[in-house]
Amino acid sequence: MCAEPAQMSRAQDYDDHWSKWHAQHPGCEWHLSYHGVCGILRPILNPLLSGGGRVVDLGCGTSNFSLELLDDFQEACVTLVDVSDSLIAQLEEQHARNPRVSCVRSDCRDAEGLAALSGAAVVVDKGTTDAVHDKAEKVQMLSAAVSLLQPSGVLVSISFAAASQVLLLQRLGQDLSLRLLLRVVQVGKEKRLVALLGRSLDSYSADTDELSRRELDRLLYRGPLRSELTVSFEHPSLESCITVEQEVANARSGEDSTGSVVWPSAYSMCAHLCAHPHLVRGKRVVELGAGTGLVGLVCAALGAEVVLTDLPQGLQLLQKNVDRNAAALRVPVKVAELRWGMEAARQVAPEGCDVVIGCEVIYQHDDETSAALVGAMRCLAGEEGVCLMAYEFRDGLVQDAVFFDCANEVFEVEGESLVCYGYGVSEEEDDRMLYTYKAKAPQLHYARDCSHAR
Repeated sequence: MCAEPAQMSRAQDYDDHWSKWHAQHPGCEWHLSYHGVCGILRPILNPLLSGGGRVVDLGCGTSNFSLELLDDFQEACVTLVDVSDSLIAQLEEQHARNPRVSCVRSDCRDAEGLAALSGAAVVVDKGTTDAVHDKAEKVQMLSAAVSLLQPSGVLVSISFAAASQVLLLQRLGQDLSLRLLLRVVQVGKEKRLVALLGRSLDSYSADTDELSRRELDRLLYRGPLRSELTVSFEHPSLESCITVEQEVANARSGEDSTGSVVWPSAYSMCAHLCAHPHLVRGKRVVELGAGTGLVGLVCAALGAEVVLTDLPQGLQLLQKNVDRNAAALRVPVKVAELRWGMEAARQVAPEGCDVVIGCEVIYQHDDETSAALVGAMRCLAGEEGVCLMAYEFRDGLVQDAVFFDCANEVFEVEGESLVCYGYGVSEEEDDRMLYTYKAKAPQLHYARDCSHAR
C-alpha cells in the first residue's frame, strides 16, 4: 500500500531534520552513557544476553550506548536503527568489519518496516521517544519497539524525567500487560528517567531507591496533571482502582475551573481514608465542591453512601465519573447541586449526614463565601456528624484565615498531617493537613458570629 503524498513529505522532512542534526552534532551522547546505568541494567539484561541474544537500538543516532553494552555481553550482537540515510551509511562504514554490529535504515514509528527485526532480546530507546513530539506517535513508536521483543525480552527506555513520560509508560504497560520498572538517575545537575518494560520482570522488586522514590513522587504529585484526560487512584484496600476524567480543555466560560482537575491533596486524602476506612464505611457522606469526585468515589468504594455536590457547571463531569466507576462502587452514588449555605444544604440532605468531606475547597474565599461554607458544613454535620477537610498551605493563608476563624466559632477542631502518605510532599514539609471538625455545644452564638452564612 502506497503512502499518501503528505505522509511521504512529512517522512522526508523528518529524515532531513535528523540527518542535518547528526551532521552538526558528531559523536553526541544524548542523556547519558551505558556506564551511567549499567548497575541498574546488568542484573536484568544478564539472563537475556550472557549466552547471546540481539539488541535493537531504535533511533541510535551517534550514541555509543549499545556498543558499550556489547562490551559487557561478549556473545551478544546489536542492530543500529536510524531514520537518517547518511548516518546509517556512516555507521555501516564504521562497523563494516564487526560481525556483531549491523545497521538498518528505518523509521522507528513504522512497525511494519521494523518487523524483520522481531525476536530481539533487548530493545533500546535512548532519547528517541523524546525526539518524537506528537503523543500518539510516541505511543506508536513504543508499541513498535515492544512488538520486536521475544517473549522474555525487555524494552529499555531512557528519557527526560517528566510526568508525561511516566504516565505514558504506565499506560503502555497496562495496555500491553507488561511489567514496568522505573528508576531516576542523576546526570550532572539534571535527572533522567530509566524505564524497563517486559513480561519477564516479575521476579525483580519494584522497590525504588530513595532518589527514584522522591523524584517520581515529585513528578507525579507536585501539581495537577493537567495534560491527562484521566487520572487514577489505587490502594490495596480497594477492590479496583478509581479512575476519573478531568476537564483538560475546560470550557467553563467565566467560571473558576480549578475543580475540574485532581489536586495532589486529593490523593493524600484518599490514602488516609483507605488507611482508616471506619471513618466512612457504612456512613452517609456528602462531599462539598467535589470537582472530579475522586475523594467521594473512594468513599463509596469503601462502603459509604455518598452524595457528590458542586455548582451546576460541574455536575456533568461528576455524573460522568460516577458512571465510569459504577462497577467499583459498593452502593449507588448521587450527584446534586449545592451552592454553599445552610438552606441549600438542607435541600440536598434534609436529615443531614454522618460525614462531610471537603478537599482543597478552602482557598482565598471572601467573607461571605467562607461563612456560607461553614454554614453548609454545620447544617449537614449537625450535632453528631464530623467534617473532614483537607487543606494545603499556600500563599492565600491570610485570606483563608477568614474561614478558619468562622469555623472555629462553631466547631471543635483537630488537625493532623497528611505528609506521611507522600504524593508530592516530603517528611521535611508539613503543609498538607487534614482538619476534623465536630460541632460545639451550645450553638446559640453561631447566628450572631456568622449570620451571613445562608
